[in-house]
Amino acid sequence: MSQTTGSWWRDVVAGMLIVVAALGVPLTATAAWAEAAALNTDGFVAATVTLRDDPAVQEAIVAATTRAIMDGIDVEARTRGGLEGLTDLVGLPPRTSELLPSLSGPITHAIEGFVADQVTGVVESERFARLWEISMRELHGQFLALLRAEDDSLLSLEEGALELRIGVVVDAARDRLLEGGFALARFIPDSQATLSLVKVDPVAVEAARAGYWWLTTGPVVLAVVSALALVGAVLIANNRMRAVRWAGLALIATGLLLTLGVHLATGALASTLTAPLTAPGGDRVAALLLGGLRNSAGMVVAGGVLVAAIGLVFNRRRSAPVELG
Repeated sequence: MSQTTGSWWRDVVAGMLIVVAALGVPLTATAAWAEAAALNTDGFVAATVTLRDDPAVQEAIVAATTRAIMDGIDVEARTRGGLEGLTDLVGLPPRTSELLPSLSGPITHAIEGFVADQVTGVVESERFARLWEISMRELHGQFLALLRAEDDSLLSLEEGALELRIGVVVDAARDRLLEGGFALARFIPDSQATLSLVKVDPVAVEAARAGYWWLTTGPVVLAVVSALALVGAVLIANNRMRAVRWAGLALIATGLLLTLGVHLATGALASTLTAPLTAPGGDRVAALLLGGLRNSAGMVVAGGVLVAAIGLVFNRRRSAPVELG
């Protein structure tokens, strides 16, 4: 009676520990990925370098920078004023005087195309590549400052959008325009332009700040807890190899759930990024940002398969009949 009760108690505890281990392993993988992607400077910079070369990201930077420059020098107003002044100075016929200011639109469009070409040259240059890496290292510090709620962060939350200051790109484009003889560029002021990165819920940011401390210690704590739970389940179970098999199957299940979660998160992130980027660009960027977590989920599934196989093989060896000589 007591032996039956003891056996039942052992299997229940082993099952609970297997659940803890199976949940802890994917949580460990997720926390480790988040720590490497968000808190590790080298990992963050490596990911953003790939983003820098993505056509959709470059297109968004060029468009935002060109818009900031055109707004800064107000080409259309200056052109219209110059053409109106020219008609008064030269004394053109009334009909011509009425039509001439209408050329400000096409002239503005041509200048905007020229500015966009120069900005594109900046974005595709080695100088920008070096500037990007330096800026991203500084940005990572600013990202951590955002998580720590420090006041000097280059990342800001404005009306539910996470924004990045792109004034440094505007300044580089202004220098390039001046070097190319575009005199109007001297009117470009020091820019406070921003590029809206992603719409976020301020509550989510506060939650991220609350979880910042956990990310710095969570992977180690979760890994230790998961390992102890798995070992404890195997040691306390009545049938240890069966416990190993169940642990492997549980890991496979949670790994597949994590894979599904990454797939859904990638789609949601791509939809959010479609506003500042193009739709294909949003898909590529989302897949890149969450690619490491997808790989981690695959490793959890592979680890579960390995654990289950070990339990199956050793169980067969134990149950195989021993031949006597």
